[in-house]
Amino acid sequence: MVVLIAQGVLLLIEIFTSYDSWDRQVALSITNVAGIGAIVLLSRYFQRHGSTMPATASIALGLGVWFDAAGNFAHLYGRISWWDKLAHGVGSAAVALALWYIFALMVRQGRLALSRGWRSVLTISMATTIASLYEISEYLGDLWFSTHRVTDVYDTPDDLLWNTLAVLFIVWLAAKRENQ
Repeated sequence: MVVLIAQGVLLLIEIFTSYDSWDRQVALSITNVAGIGAIVLLSRYFQRHGSTMPATASIALGLGVWFDAAGNFAHLYGRISWWDKLAHGVGSAAVALALWYIFALMVRQGRLALSRGWRSVLTISMATTIASLYEISEYLGDLWFSTHRVTDVYDTPDDLLWNTLAVLFIVWLAAKRENQ
């Protein structure tokens, strides 16, 4: 609940303050709404299946959006060379963690028969696919609305690299933790 309140506050800030071009503010707001939607849907999914969504998943998803927002509000993307890498890494790690928890719940309840290794492959595949779709949305935003989110020719491959590294790390960490 605290995460949803924080995301709601962030959405109000995104809508009612002037920190960037209108197109970029709308794009950031859409990212936040998608994050809120993901948290609500995941929470309901876990509830429907007799469980609760781990707090680390909702906090991570919220932080992923906040890191991106902070990069825009405080103009950190332009001032700190590694901020974009960090924001992409945190966002992708959050998605991977949420997926890991979903698949773990499905395995525990017998609705999915996957070894930890295959669950890792599935989590990595889906999380990196979602990251790729996000990169496509950045490109389309630039193409259709002049959001200027793709900064140079190396921006997308660099983002995808950091997305993938973060996903690999979080899946390794989750699998190791589960093994203990």
